[in-house]
Amino acid sequence: MIRKLRALVASRKIAQEAHDIRDLIDEACALAFVGASPGDIDLRVNHGECLGKVFVDRVQIQIVLTNLIRNAVEAMQGQGAGKLTISSEYSGRNVLIHV
Repeated sequence: MIRKLRALVASRKIAQEAHDIRDLIDEACALAFVGASPGDIDLRVNHGECLGKVFVDRVQIQIVLTNLIRNAVEAMQGQGAGKLTISSEYSGRNVLIHV
């Protein structure tokens, strides 16, 4: 799946548009768990207050987030219960996303 997404990005122009960051995070979480075996991993998503739209390339952000989430899940597999927290917040004029 990741290879297909990378191929898609490589063959297209960057398209920055306004997107709701909460939706992007939620969609990346859903994509990251497709075909994965999260086992005993507790996923927590904490959206910052008043986060709204950000000007980004949706596909690029989703690929980065999906990769980070999948890597975290894979690192925790076989380790017993784990907790994956994804949070977002404003920092000045930027939005920070922590995985």
